[in-house]
Amino acid sequence: MTVLVTGGAGFIGSHLTERLLADGKDVVVLDSLRRGDNSIRHLASREGFVLEVGDIRDDAVLLRVAERGPFDVIYHLAALHYIPECIAHPVETLSINVVGTQALVTALACRRFVLASTGDVYAQRDQGCEEVDPVEPFNVYGLSKFFCERLLENEAHSRQTTTWVVARLFNVYGPRETTPHVIPHILGEVRRGNGVRLGSLWPRRDYTYVADTVDALVALGEVPLSGPFHVFNVGTGVAASVGEIVELLSELLGTHLRAEVTPERIRPVERPHLQANISKIRKVAGWQPQYSLRDGLKALCTAEGHLR
Repeated sequence: MTVLVTGGAGFIGSHLTERLLADGKDVVVLDSLRRGDNSIRHLASREGFVLEVGDIRDDAVLLRVAERGPFDVIYHLAALHYIPECIAHPVETLSINVVGTQALVTALACRRFVLASTGDVYAQRDQGCEEVDPVEPFNVYGLSKFFCERLLENEAHSRQTTTWVVARLFNVYGPRETTPHVIPHILGEVRRGNGVRLGSLWPRRDYTYVADTVDALVALGEVPLSGPFHVFNVGTGVAASVGEIVELLSELLGTHLRAEVTPERIRPVERPHLQANISKIRKVAGWQPQYSLRDGLKALCTAEGHLR
């Protein structure tokens, strides 16, 4: 089985690539190495691993990658996804995320295409979001992913030999994260002392440990599905606030972490609550998360040397 992972040198992509290789798959990674190759350097000598360096919008790069196929599954994770960066660079965000997705879909064929989308496409609500709930992105990142979903749905009408799967990922955390989201930011602050400078402490999010997210993506790449187009949430079904994360980490690390709200880290527009309803993926793919937030934070702290 030959699999393509775009963005395979990124945080989630590197963990997914590692898992697919362990499962005996041949894996081609396409990545611009915008954030370097530290996350996959340890995979370079693994049998079945191929790295293609380039931009998903580049026709010559995609032609080169196509020669590595045909692909059974394409996992499309390449994107700008750190929301402050996306807001600061909206044109680049739409170009990479939307134009890049269309270029990839046009150039490459596969049996199944799995898009890493986001729970950020949903309209605000104070309970778990279901796949049939209204879509109303809060920012350019969510909007770009919503466009990508519609591109796949459009392809599904004309290319029914491919199964098109949208995986709406919620907040993923774990070792080797390459952008300063809230959990790696807190642990970075811990290394510099007990004062933790943060933005708003009240937003509640559905935090999913990366190993669980990878298990879900693998399941969505393999589970039998009827029909050409499908959407699934990938989360835990439980939301926690930033303040609660600080408290959990204080308990795990055996120290009191002082949360200091700093104005420069407060986002001008902040969604108060984002949580997944995962009934559909449980029923259809037989997947459910294995890590509670406490267990996932403990695993992360152990992997990064905060705990012995």
